[in-house]
Amino acid sequence: MTQRPEPYRALVTGQTFDALARLQAMATARGISLAGLALAWLLADERVTQVVIGPGRPEHLAPVGEALQHPLTAQERAEVGGVVP
Repeated sequence: MTQRPEPYRALVTGQTFDALARLQAMATARGISLAGLALAWLLADERVTQVVIGPGRPEHLAPVGEALQHPLTAQERAEVGGVVP
């Protein structure tokens, strides 16, 4: 976003940062990173058949492990999805 911020300027709002704070709180309550929560959200969606991960370094795989170790229930997935309209 920082290299070409123009298309994303509309997202720099209090609402966006409030949503990110709520998602971070959900991730923290689960003991995982925000990236791990995002991946768990994708993996919990039965319509998603694959998630492509392109790690640049081995430590970039940590959120994948978090998502696999802490899967979301359907209700948790709906809660996460409800944070962002």
